[in-house]
Amino acid sequence: MGIAGWAQKLTLLRWLAAVRGERAVPAQVADILRLRFGPGRLGASEYFKFGLFDRRLSMADRRRFAGWRKEGRLDRALNPASWLGVTTDKLNQYAIFQGLGIPVPEIFAVYHPGGRYFGEVPSVVGEDALARFLRDEMPYPFFSKPAHGSFGRGTYAVRGFDAASGCLELASGAWLPVAEFIAQCRPRPGVYPWESGYLFQELIEPHPELVGLCGPRLSSVRMIVLQGDGGPRLFRAIWKITTGANVADNFEHGTKGNLLGTLDPDSGEVERVIGGPGPGVREVAAHPDTGVPFAGFRVPEWQRFRQLCLQAATAFPALRMQHWDIAIGARGPVVLEVNIGGDLDLPQLAAGEGVLGPELAAFVADLGRTYPGIPAGLDRI
Repeated sequence: MGIAGWAQKLTLLRWLAAVRGERAVPAQVADILRLRFGPGRLGASEYFKFGLFDRRLSMADRRRFAGWRKEGRLDRALNPASWLGVTTDKLNQYAIFQGLGIPVPEIFAVYHPGGRYFGEVPSVVGEDALARFLRDEMPYPFFSKPAHGSFGRGTYAVRGFDAASGCLELASGAWLPVAEFIAQCRPRPGVYPWESGYLFQELIEPHPELVGLCGPRLSSVRMIVLQGDGGPRLFRAIWKITTGANVADNFEHGTKGNLLGTLDPDSGEVERVIGGPGPGVREVAAHPDTGVPFAGFRVPEWQRFRQLCLQAATAFPALRMQHWDIAIGARGPVVLEVNIGGDLDLPQLAAGEGVLGPELAAFVADLGRTYPGIPAGLDRI
């Protein structure tokens, strides 16, 4: 076992001891074993992450939570691998979205070691060319992100460029030398060349109502869609709330300091907000940077969000479970990306309850009656 494996085991032992006041250690161990082989295929770390040691929960409540193993099974059964290119390559996504009239951030440039075509958008090849483009042609401000990436890693929000120092002014107020920025855009070791590259796009300004609550930080809504043969429906809506100096709203298991809120799918009103990692997940009443309470907040123009998401989902009819990220922008909803296999822990953490309820079970069972490729028992809860 490597160092990472031992570190994970030590973390689990520490969590086990930390919450023994809630539930006796033997009872927790018994829970973990039962849930590992239950319908949700939960791992030990997920037992603590979801707070399943809470003595107020029944075993039926605990069995409704889906772990990453169950999530993978659902994804493989509901979303054909032949459609992966749509959801893993952001440039392909944006080309499709623009062709369908779906609002997306304006693309300023594409940077790729082999060059990539995106209509009239400048295609920049080579580090010297990127340095010149940043100095002479880039429209500021901008947001950059990997063409293939997740969890908000490698993203930058840049406000301007200072020619005298050769530094980029980040949205956080920090200054970053252009050479260091370009180094961050290099292909990661071990990835295929086609997985490399960066997108440079407009820096979307947050909606004024969002600024009043969260300050000058953009955040988005994760909208999970179930798409049957009769059309799509909104399954869950989660508000990904940016805090502090973060430029991306990814929750990343609570380690970034960002928050999650569960939203009423019909009204867009926030119902519950949480934050914190591991067994330290807690409800949060107000934004930590502004002190403004979350209670009563509704995502502005919510019906536009719903309509946009459900219409866009029909463009990908083979994808039965879709995860959309839509920014709460100053000009209304702006689509950032669509994912599959995307983080069922978000709705479960945000709401404090599992997703393996009657609605999802009925949806999977209905598809299973028509499509033999969906394995028997996948709908079991």
